[in-house]
Amino acid sequence: MKEILPHIKFIYKRNIRDKKNIYYIIMMSLCSLLLLCILMFQHMRNYSKEWVLDHVKEMRQIIVAPGYDESMKFFSDKSYDFKIDELRKIPHVVDIHNNDYDFAILEDIKINDISGRIGIYYGAEGVSPKVIKGESFNIDDKDVMICPNKFYPDSYAESPTKTDLIDGDKLLGKTLKGIHSVKIYDEKSNSFIKQNKEHEFKIIGLYNVDEYASHYARCYIPGKQLEEIIETAKGEKDYIDGFLVTVDSIENKPKVIEEFRARDYTTNDKAYYDKTEQHKINQTYYFILGVSLISILLVSLAYIKKKIVNNLSTTALAKSLGYNKNQIRSFYLLDNIFITISSFIISLFLFALVATIIKKFFYMNLNRLGAEWNISIYPFMITFASMLICSSLVNYYYISKRIRKTPIGVLNGETI
Repeated sequence: MKEILPHIKFIYKRNIRDKKNIYYIIMMSLCSLLLLCILMFQHMRNYSKEWVLDHVKEMRQIIVAPGYDESMKFFSDKSYDFKIDELRKIPHVVDIHNNDYDFAILEDIKINDISGRIGIYYGAEGVSPKVIKGESFNIDDKDVMICPNKFYPDSYAESPTKTDLIDGDKLLGKTLKGIHSVKIYDEKSNSFIKQNKEHEFKIIGLYNVDEYASHYARCYIPGKQLEEIIETAKGEKDYIDGFLVTVDSIENKPKVIEEFRARDYTTNDKAYYDKTEQHKINQTYYFILGVSLISILLVSLAYIKKKIVNNLSTTALAKSLGYNKNQIRSFYLLDNIFITISSFIISLFLFALVATIIKKFFYMNLNRLGAEWNISIYPFMITFASMLICSSLVNYYYISKRIRKTPIGVLNGETI
């Protein structure tokens, strides 16, 4: 190694001056960029999946519907409650309520100088998000709510900018007024009649909207009161909506599903997961990953073989001057390491540019593909290691073949 160190400066100058090396560096940079982007995308998808499982309550929820016998009891007696108290005692069930009473829209809200509409959601222990400031409520409390720490009405229809968001601290302790409206079919007039009722809620707590993948206009109120609001608006029902069951953790969902099926209930996941779409995304990922790795390998093969063939006389001269095989291999490997590092550094700048463009203009498209923005060091490490290993193996293979040639054989026209 001591004999090689003085040659590093020479190797640097030689690679910079050689235009063929510049072309190779550019090609390797583009291949590296493609590999880095696809690895980072897959990391974001994996991160998003884990994050959603941990933070989105819908992943812990199951929609259950009673079987024939239970349904007949309800149709015979509309006051039949499906033994809801017994269902709540099923292990790992933290809440169960009518699926039709999960949320409602509060329109024409007024608080400070803010107006618009928000969603009011069923709140209860194990269902409501964790309060980070203020206090929470019990399921049977009245006229209180918890809201996001970054608030913006109408965010269901549009995405607000950071400057539009309202600091939840300014709303804490304030009273929010709004109207809940519903269209009821009137048989006499054979038309829908809109009914409005005003409600007031005091904001007693705030939750972290980023931690719960929530809308900026999603607030929670006591579950019992939400049921009353919706039931008052819609009146008595002569049909079955089914129930929304919240489980303590996603790992226990299969156990809870088995319990309900044993009671002749049909079950469905609250959160919809399109396996076909995910399968297509996975296929695309593996295809691009394969193309990236093969591209790095083919570019290395084409460049390194040509380089070594063109330097046969130089290699023969080094051998005749007394350099051993390991020293000659080291010279070429140093060349390769320099080019790999140069290519990787360029790809980092290109990646920063691409990442800035995607985050600014295509962020929502990224979310639709199931990827939550998150940068990790591992895709960078894997990309660099893949480039170095592929090019080093090709380099070692061809230079080993070349070293076996004698200087006389090279002068006589022998090639690799």
